Amino acid sequence: MNANEEKMLLDTCVLPGKILMENGAEMHRVEDTMNRILSVEYGTNEAMSFVIPTGIFVTTHKGESTKMKRISSRKQDVEKIAQVNEASRQFEAVVFMMCLSSIIGCKK
Repeated sequence: MNANEEKMLLDTCVLPGKILMENGAEMHRVEDTMNRILSVEYGTNEAMSFVIPTGIFVTTHKGESTKMKRISSRKQDVEKIAQVNEASRQFEAVVFMMCLSSIIGCKK
C-alpha cells in the first residue's frame, strides 16, 4: 500500500469515528467501527484505533502512518449513529463480496 492509499484508508476510518463521537456513541463502539474498517485492509492486529472523549487516534501497519482528529463538540443523535453503523457494515459486506467474487473467478 502506498502513502496515498494509506492516507485514504485513515481518512475513511476517521470520518465515521468522528461522526459517531460527535453524535454521542460510546467510545468502545467508535473503536470497534474504526477497527472493522481497518481490518478490511490490514487484518485484525495490523492497525489500530484509540479513542478518548476529545480525540481519535489511528495508526496503520507498524506505525508507518498515524492520524489524529480532535472532537470538540458532542450531542446526542441516535439516527446518525445508526446510519454510520449501517454504512460500516455495508463497507465490510462489499469488500467481502469483492473477495468472494475474485476467489470464485480463480476456480474458472
